[in-house]
Amino acid sequence: MRYAAVLAAVLALTACSGEADPGSSVPCDGKLKTAAADAALPARLPSGVESPVMYDTQKLGATSLWFGQAQGDDVVVVRDAISGVYEKGGFTIESRDEEPPAEAEFQWTNDEEEGSVQVTPLCAGHVTIRWRAGPR
Repeated sequence: MRYAAVLAAVLALTACSGEADPGSSVPCDGKLKTAAADAALPARLPSGVESPVMYDTQKLGATSLWFGQAQGDDVVVVRDAISGVYEKGGFTIESRDEEPPAEAEFQWTNDEEEGSVQVTPLCAGHVTIRWRAGPR
């Protein structure tokens, strides 16, 4: 009997865990960053979203990372919108990956570079986006 109660509790928690977007109900108080001029995406990479706030960039050897945030609630919808802009811009989408509501990502290539874009929830109505690019 005890085993059945524990199993029922685990199944109930598991069933509920994937339904809510972790950022959808989290208040944005103190979470939204301000733009940093030195964090802008280079012209060769489309942001794929309207008015992203670019707040950080990092260099890892020949690979560069850019971090921003944008409006959006669903990581898959935002990822698909960005990947559509990349496809229309001549980039090849190599793969897409998603674990909603926690993250959604795609990998891209072009003639000289390869990279990825990852979207994760931030807070109510906002997502964090990480762009990565490096030589092929």
